[in-house]
Amino acid sequence: MKSDVYDSQPDPAAPWIEVRDAAPESVRRAVADIVRGNAEEIAGRFYAHMLADPEAGPMLTHELVSRRLNRSLQAWMINLLSEDTAAAELIAQQEKVGVVHAHIGVPMHLVLSGVRLIKDHLAVALGMAPIDRDGVVHAMRYVNGLCDLAMERMSRAFKEGDERETRSDEAYRLFALGQNVAAERERQRAALVEWSHSVLVALHLRDKGDAMPLLSTSSFGLWLMHKGSVMFDGFPQMARIHDAVAMLDNHIARQLAQASDPAEFKARVVEFQALISEVKHLLSALFDHVAELEGGSDPLTQVLNRRFLPSIVRREINLALREKGSFAVLMLDLDHFKSINDTYGHDGGDKVLRQAAECLLRISRTSDFVFRYGGEEFIIVLVNAGADDAMDVAERIRRSIGEQVFHVRQGDPVHITISIGVAVFDGHPDYEYLLSRADVALYQAKAQGRNKAVLAS
Repeated sequence: MKSDVYDSQPDPAAPWIEVRDAAPESVRRAVADIVRGNAEEIAGRFYAHMLADPEAGPMLTHELVSRRLNRSLQAWMINLLSEDTAAAELIAQQEKVGVVHAHIGVPMHLVLSGVRLIKDHLAVALGMAPIDRDGVVHAMRYVNGLCDLAMERMSRAFKEGDERETRSDEAYRLFALGQNVAAERERQRAALVEWSHSVLVALHLRDKGDAMPLLSTSSFGLWLMHKGSVMFDGFPQMARIHDAVAMLDNHIARQLAQASDPAEFKARVVEFQALISEVKHLLSALFDHVAELEGGSDPLTQVLNRRFLPSIVRREINLALREKGSFAVLMLDLDHFKSINDTYGHDGGDKVLRQAAECLLRISRTSDFVFRYGGEEFIIVLVNAGADDAMDVAERIRRSIGEQVFHVRQGDPVHITISIGVAVFDGHPDYEYLLSRADVALYQAKAQGRNKAVLAS
């Protein structure tokens, strides 16, 4: 006998249909006309308010608003309050918007505040429309009902998406804490010492007016900003290290450069070395706090697992927006990889993938992130990089892969090529949009004959 449990499940479309049926057809038509006629003005006022908001403003740019978001908001209003839009389509749209807001990290209270502004603007427009009093009442109930349903569905999707992002963030943090702590500690201590030596050498060799090497843009500084801050998020030593870096860059190095008296110069050198020693000590304390655990990397290639990609790209977007910086995503695909598997079997293909991953790690900086995206695809997140930097790295990778001899089995060297799609962060806050642009550029590289690097427009 068929269970009636499913029959008792509420129909998600029912509330939408109920709100529509409660409003006379003439009112629904009038609202749709008013929305279409006022959508551009309402969207303009909405984003003027949001750009001025101290919390929402930093997530937006005038270019992004004018190029994409303004039209998207107009389309959302028209679609929501159109008689012709099916309830199922409306539900799907709100869920998509909620997930995107979770990707971007837009707080839900800002979304609710924005919809309140929209309802206020529509109320003014409805009050000026040639509708009788009863019609205005019906219209406002209709508008408020649909907007509230949209927020309910959006909030639910936002919560689910936000929980997924949080789980991914925590998973990456646990992975980062599980890296080879001893090896990473020595790498970063060596990078710090190398920078301090470069400053002292520069003091003896430089001409007047030459800029001193900055710790914040050195190999150590970039690692600290992009990877160290993930590994040691929440540890109090991190704030002290960042303060020390700022002090070294903005004061100590400058005082060293300006010191003319030998005694003053010696005092500044002692101060400089004492601060470097403090950073080393703090760094050692941080590494001592973490356990050396296994897990989190792709088991075949030992690069990052793709499940950490959203956490990293979203974090780089927030950094770029806050620091007015730039970064890039490289999406890479080994050309004709199926023929390698067909010729040498999957064991041979795995050997090629491991050697390709080693090449990517060798060319990338320690501050960059290398992921296995799936199959023969990889993704590299290049921190602190613009279009020229990203294309330079992509070309070096392309040449290196093309020149490398891959060893599959004894006496059987293999040569392969790689196609690369490059996308530079353009201010759009959704990480999936950036990855999609890189994917399109990769498709173009394949379409142009492979063994190419293409920059997304």
